[in-house]
Order: sequence, then structure tokens, then C-alpha cells
Amino acid sequence: MSAILDIYDVLATKAVTVQDITPTVYGLEHLPNAVEPAMLPCRLLLPMQPRGEGRDWSFIALGTTAKLTWHITDLLLWRGAASGIGLEDIASVLVGYAGAYAEMLRGNRSMGQSQSHIVSARFVYGTFQFPESDQGMSFDGCAVELDIEEVLSG
Repeated sequence: MSAILDIYDVLATKAVTVQDITPTVYGLEHLPNAVEPAMLPCRLLLPMQPRGEGRDWSFIALGTTAKLTWHITDLLLWRGAASGIGLEDIASVLVGYAGAYAEMLRGNRSMGQSQSHIVSARFVYGTFQFPESDQGMSFDGCAVELDIEEVLSG
């Protein structure tokens, strides 16, 4: 059985601190419908979004052993997009966050007790809308797009 729910839970427990600030993490069980200014900065572990969770699946040789690559988006919302002059005035914060996140990943390559590990991460700085609808607000932040490989033995 896949350990994807455990992978999300493990990721939610991993703190990332930049400039002495540790954003609150909202995992699968606590994803908000909307983000209010008082919740910032925060991290959202996004499933079922255009940027989140797509997966690749294949058998390994003969038998029932399979390999899955999960694509998970860990979205940092640092501040409302109207709060500053643009990403330029928080560039050092976002780059510092990416560096701290990379260190967190380096120390946690395995995602819990399952046969899974981090394959790659991409850091995308920008202005993000959440929720991704007409009612969503815009936030400056960083999306960390993770590829996590899981092996299912059978």
C-alpha cells in the first residue's frame, strides 16, 4: 500500500526557518479554504492543484513491485502581494527560505518509514493566488515543487 498520506504527514512536521521566522504548515488535514493576513507566513502542502501531486507510476521488472513518483507542491505564502513594491524587496527572504528548505531536505532525504526518498526539488519565486479561483487573494512567496519516489514492494 502506498505511504503517500504518511509522506504528507512527515513533510508537514519539517520546520523551515528564515530570519528567525518559522511559517506555520497546513497539511492535508488542515488545509484552509482561504488564507487570511493573520495566518502569514504559512506553508500549504497542496494536493489536487494544477501545481500539486500529479504522479508517475511504473512496474519495476517482472512481478508486482512498482515505482511511483509523487509531485507535491509545498507553497510558502509570505505576505499579501499588495504589501510591498514587488518580489524585489523580499528577494533576500525568499532566497534565504530556499536555502533553509534545501538544508531541511538534505537532512531528511527519506520521507518517514516507507521506501521513499526525495528525488528533486524546484524553487519557484513569484506571486501566487490562493485559492486558485476568482475569489482568491494574491501572495508573494515561493513554491517548492518536490518529486518524491516511492517503491511499492509486492
